[in-house]
Amino acid sequence: LNTARERGVLDSLQSKWTGTYFPAPRGDMVRFAAAALVLLSVLLFALFLVWSRNRSLTIAAAKRNSQLSHEISEHDRTREALGDSEDRFRTLCVNSTDSIFWILVTEDGRFIVEGANPAQVAALGQPEEGIIGRDITEIFPPEISGPLVENYRRCVACRTNRVYDERV
Repeated sequence: LNTARERGVLDSLQSKWTGTYFPAPRGDMVRFAAAALVLLSVLLFALFLVWSRNRSLTIAAAKRNSQLSHEISEHDRTREALGDSEDRFRTLCVNSTDSIFWILVTEDGRFIVEGANPAQVAALGQPEEGIIGRDITEIFPPEISGPLVENYRRCVACRTNRVYDERV
């Protein structure tokens, strides 16, 4: 009996006869359980690290979303203010009795008419389509376009607005 008990045969026979089998813990099972607990602890710690990193990223994303929302709102207000300003400027130019036109300075130094108010179009006596997109030297004769181009070149050289009256 002692030999059968030492080999585990007796426990096996008893469990078969009684229907219950609860083997006594062995050294390898204890080591396995300890290794499983260590592995479980490491996995739980890794899960905690992932959770805490995810939480910090979620907080950072929420903060950045709030900043972007504020920036977008500010951009929308600025765009609306710019639109209002453009509308006022357009109304002023269109309704002005002074001749006003916009000049594009090209890279090669030419001065192209980009726009003109109704007073300027009427003063030139040409349809707007005949003015827009054309060089100043094409619209006016040389005795008028020469001094105009010189004034425009001075404005470009100074890189500031210059106020002067022109008689055409």
